[in-house]
Amino acid sequence: MVNYPLKPNKIILSYFINDIHNAAEANGFPLPNLIMRPKPYISFFIEKSYFLNYVYWKLYRLLVYRPLRSLLRGSNTIYEDYLRKVYTNEVVLSAHKKELLNIITFAHQIEADILFLLWPNLRVIDETKYITDKMEKFLRENNVDFINLATYFQGRKGLDLVNNSTDAHPNTKVHLEVADLLYKKLASHSSK
Repeated sequence: MVNYPLKPNKIILSYFINDIHNAAEANGFPLPNLIMRPKPYISFFIEKSYFLNYVYWKLYRLLVYRPLRSLLRGSNTIYEDYLRKVYTNEVVLSAHKKELLNIITFAHQIEADILFLLWPNLRVIDETKYITDKMEKFLRENNVDFINLATYFQGRKGLDLVNNSTDAHPNTKVHLEVADLLYKKLASHSSK
């Protein structure tokens, strides 16, 4: 964007909780392996049968997204544990904030308005809201406009917000709601 010949007058940054990955990896926190392929003695059968393939990956998702051992110890998924580690590590968080400050500084340099859309994990909003709240605090401290979607969607069922049980991306209705929020926010700024 820095080298692009046209400069925007508004920048909308859609921030998702995985945006910290680069800073985490650079500071010794690589993303955990979340996909474990079936062992060779099982994969032969799984690859030859749609039914066994379906059952294997359904069970796998159940064990990865809500492993029984994690439920018993009161924790979340492997990935949510990873996010908690990196968002509470001051070195990683500081590096990540520097990444965001570079974007904010660029917006100020070209005299563009900047707005962050802070997305939680829509499947587990309550468990990941601490992240968007942390980023909201950072943006407030830097006088940057934002919409915290965790606050907006809090209390709603995760499966009502995502495409389906195996695709955690926002569904069409959520995109429509966010577009409406964004439109109202931008319209209120242009009337000032």
